[in-house]
Amino acid sequence: MEKEKKAEKMCEADWLYDNSKPMKVQIFKLNYDFFSDQDEGFHNEDETPELNENEEQYVLLNNESEFDFRNSSPWHTSTSLLEAKKYAEEILQQKLEWRYIK
Repeated sequence: MEKEKKAEKMCEADWLYDNSKPMKVQIFKLNYDFFSDQDEGFHNEDETPELNENEEQYVLLNNESEFDFRNSSPWHTSTSLLEAKKYAEEILQQKLEWRYIK
């Protein structure tokens, strides 16, 4: 029996696109490897999901309040929440004020 795919929003931050358009970046925690599961049936047998020791993966999204397995398009995946936050700040070239959800 296949486990149910779950996504939980962990944190979010505001940023300005082109220094003018307000945007949000969100980090969701998944209980599966997003890209590996998208390619199910098409990847090599020796490929293993990119998950941490808790079998979790973190994904970065822009302006999405919910995560939808089929329609969301993460722009980065990581096995560490800290690494995902660091990556977002490097790519967006700004320090972000993260708000934790819970």
